[in-house]
Amino acid sequence: MSEKPSRDAAGVHIERIYAKGVRNLAVLDIRPGPGINLVCGGNGAGKTSLLETIYLASRARSFRTGRLGMVGQKGSPASTVALDICSGSSDRWTQGLEWGGAGRRLRCRGAAASPAELATALPLEVISPESHSLVDGAPEVRRAFLDRRLFHVEQDFWPEYRRFRKALAQRNAALGSGAPGRSVQGWDAILVESGERLTRWRADTVSAITQPFKQILETLSPRLSVSLGLNTGWSEEDSLAETLVRHLETDRGRGFTGWGPHRADLKIRVETGQAKGRVSRGQQKLIAAALTMAAASGAGGAILLVDDLLAELDDTHAGNVVSLIENSGTQVFLTATARGRLEAMLGSAPEVFHVEHGVVKPAASS
Repeated sequence: MSEKPSRDAAGVHIERIYAKGVRNLAVLDIRPGPGINLVCGGNGAGKTSLLETIYLASRARSFRTGRLGMVGQKGSPASTVALDICSGSSDRWTQGLEWGGAGRRLRCRGAAASPAELATALPLEVISPESHSLVDGAPEVRRAFLDRRLFHVEQDFWPEYRRFRKALAQRNAALGSGAPGRSVQGWDAILVESGERLTRWRADTVSAITQPFKQILETLSPRLSVSLGLNTGWSEEDSLAETLVRHLETDRGRGFTGWGPHRADLKIRVETGQAKGRVSRGQQKLIAAALTMAAASGAGGAILLVDDLLAELDDTHAGNVVSLIENSGTQVFLTATARGRLEAMLGSAPEVFHVEHGVVKPAASS
């Protein structure tokens, strides 16, 4: 095993977590460590809600629901999450958001911010019981996974992605209104130029994560052989421009663009074919964990939020995941119903927090 990275030289890490009016949590104000943070408590105590506050301050949305209003505490006029963050030894800032009846307000480094600016400042990845959807979910789940990594490693990705989506929306509007073919095709040049650039970046991303993914998966489950590839969203026999022309009448009949980068998918295959439907739930979780850790390593050491790791994994596979996480050198937040099983898998003592009835407190040393 490689030497464990020093926590003293941690990259981006959270020094303080503050939250008020979030789900069942009491007012939260804790100072996590720069390495492994273990969050323990019974079911429904608020462990996942603590992870959710971190995610909210990075993405301005929840990883549990698409409705921000559902995250706010019932009866609370407003909800707030804020993180004090450190990068290196001297760069410190605060970021987060407030939402409620007056709308949503995002802040970073003392100024108004966009969701993209929050995400850029604090890269993070999530491993949760729902992570299996990376394997057995819809293509948009895997497409979003690729695009999140691109967002952090390719500075031109976000404006190019918005350019593509705008052109696609305009083309679809023309298709839906029954506009003449020339009006529809007026958007093809932008769609092709932008779409081919996005596709090249996605292909590069798949290539970049394949080797670390295979190395991580080999450690997690040596008998599980998985390959990665990219489905571009159209036939490999044609260019994107040819595809749009070839299927113009079909698109006009359906009222939307049926082929292109917006239909792309990350191909995950085992020896017998597509992994979806061919591997167990536990194997899905291991594949998803390997993908997530490979992506995190390429995003400048993104913070890892790991919810209920022990679900559907035996001690051997869970221990393999914990070992890789501990040796990643990044800040990690792990949840568990009890500290003993996970703590026994760690090579060094973590920071431990106990959650009970929404109250989060540092736990006494074991």
